[in-house]
Amino acid sequence: MATTPLYTLYDKAECPFCWKVRLVCLLKGVAFHEITIDTDAKPAEFLALSPKGKVPVLQGDGWILEESKVIVAFLEEHHPEPALLSDAHTLEIEAYSDKSIGVAIRDAIFMRRSQDPADWDHEVLERCQRNWDEVLTTLEAQCDADGPWFLGGRPSVADCALVARFALAAYYGLKGVHAYPRVSAWWQRMVPRLLDQPTTPAAIRTHLMARLSAPTATE
Repeated sequence: MATTPLYTLYDKAECPFCWKVRLVCLLKGVAFHEITIDTDAKPAEFLALSPKGKVPVLQGDGWILEESKVIVAFLEEHHPEPALLSDAHTLEIEAYSDKSIGVAIRDAIFMRRSQDPADWDHEVLERCQRNWDEVLTTLEAQCDADGPWFLGGRPSVADCALVARFALAAYYGLKGVHAYPRVSAWWQRMVPRLLDQPTTPAAIRTHLMARLSAPTATE
């Protein structure tokens, strides 16, 4: 029997902030009606609802919430199981993902997404790969060795935030996860739990599942 959506989520498939919200909903079992926004041609009705024009936006009965952190906090309060914002360390990892990882690798993602390979600036790509290596070094020290989730025995918003970033990094050609044992083991555990799910953009899901399931995969 289908679950009636409680909310409407205005989002964009590859936006990591939107993706984080979708994963929080997945883990909490929260049904939502999804409306994908073309952020290069925002519909007038969306701008009337949210003049900032940014996604994600969560809409309920007579109200809206903007910004992923605010939306996640709302979902945590109104749908408390499982608890995904359990401690300060969780919030630190979420903030690191939202603020630092995106800045570190976004130039490579935007370039590979929008330009022909012949036009790529390889100095930019190399810089982003170095940044990604630094991110992986930082996360290796933070990742729980025993799992099964990033911070131990229970899922958290850290998993939701990081899965989106890791999937985008892998899809757009940033490599090296296999060199970090804790992070690599966590990433492999996330494949069936959070990556091979309808919350993942279809093209990325198909591409990464084929690559990550290959016997010689070394993401």
